[in-house]
Amino acid sequence: KTPRVLKSGVQDAAFYEQFWRTILAGKGVQGEVVNRRKDGTLYHEYETITPVADGTGRVTHFVAIKQDITERKRIETEREREASLLASTLRSLPGIFYHYDGDGRLLRWNDNFRNATGYPDEDLRGRPPLDFIAPEDHAHIQEGIGKVFALGSAEAEAHLLARDGTRTRYHFTGVRVE
Repeated sequence: KTPRVLKSGVQDAAFYEQFWRTILAGKGVQGEVVNRRKDGTLYHEYETITPVADGTGRVTHFVAIKQDITERKRIETEREREASLLASTLRSLPGIFYHYDGDGRLLRWNDNFRNATGYPDEDLRGRPPLDFIAPEDHAHIQEGIGKVFALGSAEAEAHLLARDGTRTRYHFTGVRVE
């Protein structure tokens, strides 16, 4: 049978026109497509198709290597949904939220944290959280951070220091995330 039986209808006519133009010009193609199984179900496939030419340079055959990536695409979609859910959850938190790594660099934060500090996102990423705590509260917060790593959680009160110098007292709850 011709490979046309695999056509799912997901890719449009322009996709196939470009596909055949490329292959018949003697160039290979690779990428993701959605095809149809014999039972009618759709599947995602990564394919590499290379034209084979005769002695005159005329394309006479094609070699195709294809891999079913349906499960990988499903997992990617699920991860995207989870990331979207996490992002929207963080945005909707009523207080400030930030997450930093073991090296003390900010990884993510909610809009309230950005608004409270007055810094744009590009100025927040990778900075240590103590940059946003009033200097007189550093020792107290450092002690709390030590408790978080030792005990799993801790609470402390300190002044959040905004870009414009404004100090706002917050009750911080730190939780170690494995």
